[in-house]
Amino acid sequence: PLVPGLYELHLAANKFKVLTQAPFEVNFKAIFNFITGFSVLAFLINLTREIIKDIEDMDGDQPFGCRTLPIVLGIDTARNLSCFLSFVIMLVIGYVQLGQHRTGATLSFWYMTIFVQLPMAFIIYLLLRAKVPQDFKLPDTLSKLVMLTGILYTLLIYYSFMPS
Repeated sequence: PLVPGLYELHLAANKFKVLTQAPFEVNFKAIFNFITGFSVLAFLINLTREIIKDIEDMDGDQPFGCRTLPIVLGIDTARNLSCFLSFVIMLVIGYVQLGQHRTGATLSFWYMTIFVQLPMAFIIYLLLRAKVPQDFKLPDTLSKLVMLTGILYTLLIYYSFMPS
């Protein structure tokens, strides 16, 4: 999502200057900020999931000489990094939710709480309890679910701004 935001949104804002004036008043900066935030969060959750997946696949990767993070630095370090990244994701989303709460976007606030924040907290809990590679299957699956609900959030935004 970042590529169109970086290259095409600026062009659209310049070409369609009429959209930045009444009665349209499209806020291209807000759109760019949304795209950037969405892209950063997508990157972080994907990175977190890949680390978890590497821990899960560690037993199969070692015989082939793969040099993944958990093999090189150990399961504990990889797990702690995954927990840290998950916590950062929750903090960033919490900041967004603070803005949602202030502006009265309750549907968006509760969507993020139920479908993103709670599963992320549960992922952290599961990661902290995990000891062997097989224990990382459920956090991996939940991180896929968080990625899906994050993508589906764009539909909520789309339908929230559609004219009645």
